[in-house]
Amino acid sequence: MRLLYRVLLLAYPRRFRAEYGGLMWEMFRIQYHRASADPGALGRFRFWLFAIDDLARNALSERAGRWSQGHRPLIAPLAKSQRSRTPLPSPSLSIGLEMIQDLLTEARHAVRRLAQSPSFSLLAILITALGIGANSAMFSFVNAILLRPPAYERADEVVAVYQDSDDGEPNSSSFPAFRDIQSYDEIFSETIALLPFGASLVTDDGVEPLATEWVTAGYFSFLGLAPTMGRDFGPQDDVDGGEPVAVLSYAMWQERYGSDPDILGERLNVNGAPVTIVGVGPQGYGGILPGFQLDTWLSISAMRPAMGAGAAATLERRADHWFQLRARLADGVTTARAQSAMDQLAERLAADYPEYNAGREITVFEPGGIRIHPDIDGQLMPLSVGLMVVVALVLFIACSNLASLLLLRGYGRAQDVAIRLALGASRMRVVCHVVTESVLLSVAGGAVGLALAMWATRAFASIDLSLPLPGAVDLRLDWRGVAFTMALSLLTGVLFGLLPGLRIARSNAMERLRDDAASMSLRGNRFNLRNLLVVGQVAVSFVILVAAGLFLRSLGNAQQAPLGFDSGRLALISTNAAFSEYSAEEGAPLLEQLRDRIAALPGVEEAALTAQPPVRGTGGSSTLVVEGYTPPTGTDAVEVMRSSVGPRYFSTIGAPILHGRAFTGEDIEADAPVAVVSETFGLTFFGTADAVGRRFRGQGSDEWVDIVGVAADVKIRDMTEEPAPLFYGAFRPGTSAYVIARTNGNPRSLLQPMRAALDEVDPLLSVSRLQTFDQHLDDQLASSRLGVVLLSGFGLLGLGLAGLGLFAVVAFTVERRTTELGIRMAIGAQRGSVVQLVLREVMTIVGVAVALGLALSLIAGPVVAASLYGVSGNDPITLLGTAALLALAAALAAWLPARRAASVDPVLALRHD
Repeated sequence: MRLLYRVLLLAYPRRFRAEYGGLMWEMFRIQYHRASADPGALGRFRFWLFAIDDLARNALSERAGRWSQGHRPLIAPLAKSQRSRTPLPSPSLSIGLEMIQDLLTEARHAVRRLAQSPSFSLLAILITALGIGANSAMFSFVNAILLRPPAYERADEVVAVYQDSDDGEPNSSSFPAFRDIQSYDEIFSETIALLPFGASLVTDDGVEPLATEWVTAGYFSFLGLAPTMGRDFGPQDDVDGGEPVAVLSYAMWQERYGSDPDILGERLNVNGAPVTIVGVGPQGYGGILPGFQLDTWLSISAMRPAMGAGAAATLERRADHWFQLRARLADGVTTARAQSAMDQLAERLAADYPEYNAGREITVFEPGGIRIHPDIDGQLMPLSVGLMVVVALVLFIACSNLASLLLLRGYGRAQDVAIRLALGASRMRVVCHVVTESVLLSVAGGAVGLALAMWATRAFASIDLSLPLPGAVDLRLDWRGVAFTMALSLLTGVLFGLLPGLRIARSNAMERLRDDAASMSLRGNRFNLRNLLVVGQVAVSFVILVAAGLFLRSLGNAQQAPLGFDSGRLALISTNAAFSEYSAEEGAPLLEQLRDRIAALPGVEEAALTAQPPVRGTGGSSTLVVEGYTPPTGTDAVEVMRSSVGPRYFSTIGAPILHGRAFTGEDIEADAPVAVVSETFGLTFFGTADAVGRRFRGQGSDEWVDIVGVAADVKIRDMTEEPAPLFYGAFRPGTSAYVIARTNGNPRSLLQPMRAALDEVDPLLSVSRLQTFDQHLDDQLASSRLGVVLLSGFGLLGLGLAGLGLFAVVAFTVERRTTELGIRMAIGAQRGSVVQLVLREVMTIVGVAVALGLALSLIAGPVVAASLYGVSGNDPITLLGTAALLALAAALAAWLPARRAASVDPVLALRHD
């Protein structure tokens, strides 16, 4: 008991314990023995409650400064209890109600004080609203992608199952492997396969993108959901050749079809194929991938008519890994047991189909272990953390401004505070004044910030950013976003109100009554709280601006990256004859005619057909067996990027043939098994760039393909990729194709004639894409550009907030030093020298801040270097440029109040004293 009480006494200051600790222990011991005399443990329990409450409240008061003001410990309750044999009652509910009443009273007084200073209040609310609003908007993205729980039932039973890719990492599964896994019904009660894939919705008004998931039977029942209308997918919808059907999302049914109750049985034109609507999805469910809102779910039977025979054939090929699998664990089955079963299945598949499955494991992830995809999740987590860190730094700048404003406001009310302290008010009361104002301002700023975040997320969702996403991003602010915003508002209000509150409460009363102007100088005590807040704001702004500058330079380098061909005079057009209900046999000659007509246009030097243009954002691949090459993975096959191009393609885009020849019309007509490969293909698999005469074949095929040419490396997927093996197949047009044309002038002038050429071939053919190649490249950089815009915006916001904070501090400090500056001018100082004096003091503080920001940037540089292209994480140009920008902004923020102070009449300045 003695030891416990002595531990509790540690809450008091050391000097207090030395003087009163022994007396308090004696009184406690006597009272404790009297409480123990009562029968039962209730008396001792009530006494301990009272003692702990007494210790907590009085220790807090002593820590807050009563000791320094000569107050003695509040031990009267215990002393009084010493004269009575009846233990004092434990704290009652009235104490809690009294505390709440005190808080409400303090809040009312704080509202009145803030209402008397509307300019200060509005400025503080605006500053905090910007910081908290940025955090709330960014949290909505992180919440949607990583935090929001799945919108289906019993999510703790659902696991993700992935086969390994060629590089040995979990990636996706083949459809035959899905059937094998589905057969383990003692392990998985239900299993589904899904393929997130974009499609096109053909309407009378044109072609629109359609965010879809191709799913197997029982999709909604697996998730424990039921369609709002119509039916779920059934076994008959998993049959290739069956009727293609679709289920609309609830959002699409509402927005596009006005909640039409007769929508069932209507047809969608998906990629030119009619698909029957058989249902409307559950309200509030947008797809199994969190954070994205799909338009439709399509049946497996819709793959052949909508995506072609090649896509439908993947349902039978073990070499094609397209599908993501989700399974529901059977009763009593753990993830570990499911993994053991899948290990056995992987061994069996490797033995039965060694060419396709040797070395490929099957991984079962814990429920909730996969949000979108193993590869994507690994990128989303650091991206989300990075974005939240950036907006948290912006919030730090905003809240530092709030603390500076409260500190300056406290100095402005110094005489009032000093009088309160001199009359006996506790220092804790002063702290409560400041903290209450800070909390009120931050909560009001949080409410405004929440409104700004809602506006920003709606504006973001309405902008067509051409980002490679599986659907529209669902950025709605749910209760988590509101709770995050309110909690953040309270936390920042308390933390950044406590610092100035303690600083003001610790100030010596007589000093404040004297109102010593010299104490407000930026020269004296440069590392006081006021200046440290300025240093922190400027240093954090420096770090954010450096990051924005690095990514801006990286984006510029990506735009100037060598592509391997000349893109400056290229234009492209694409169409899909299936949208106009042409078959492949009917569409092929139309595409050939389109190429011929475009090639004959004035100013066109050459034109060629291709399945996809280079630098297309995504790229197809094939699993190959290369003659004479043994992959290090132990399998016979490797996965290689592929492209399909027609005659004159390489000369059209300006990519040289290094060895051999390009494709000819005879290759197309004879359907010859020939290929052109990239230079890196030859170096990787044969050790020489000249791979002409070598061979490879597709995995599972007995037909060898002869290499007839080697082309220079070109960028295929993005503008910053390293050269990778690539092979080109001869393009045989079916229903869709791109026509790329090279002009001898401005490619923009070619767009309208290309559209006219398409109308001449067939007015029913619709345009899927029509743009210059430079516009095509801009689309591929949309996501990078968005990141740079966001980072730059946050950086400029931080710079503006830091400049505002510096301006406020300098303006207030200069005003408090009016007498000193007046004396300087009265004895002969020139106005220019007064301005220089203030600027020199300010720039000293800014120099310290820039040095700190530079050190932090050098530490963070290697972390972001992996995401940059053509620039190091510690790029000296970016660092020096940011330092110059900050110095200029700081000088401007300080020059305005300094110039105003220098223009004051010395006589008036002396009277101001």
